[in-house]
Amino acid sequence: MCLILLISLIISTIAWYAFLYYLLYAIKREVNLSSAALILLLLLSLGVVSCPMILYTTILPMYKDLQKSCLGHFKKEKPHVLKTNDAHLG
Repeated sequence: MCLILLISLIISTIAWYAFLYYLLYAIKREVNLSSAALILLLLLSLGVVSCPMILYTTILPMYKDLQKSCLGHFKKEKPHVLKTNDAHLG
């Protein structure tokens, strides 16, 4: 659990640093606006999703609830066996 927290913190820090760096680069240099917007959007999304607070309060509980609901839906049930009175056959 602690290792996942550390990895998500490192990824989030790198994503936010890259976002700010590319934002300043795009302001200073003349770049294609649509490609710069796409890159900034991807970096922003990665930074938000990998943030440890968002990860542990929103994404993981939502994933666990989804997993429970899917497993409950596809859970194997015991086959229904009809009980008959075999005394009248023999």
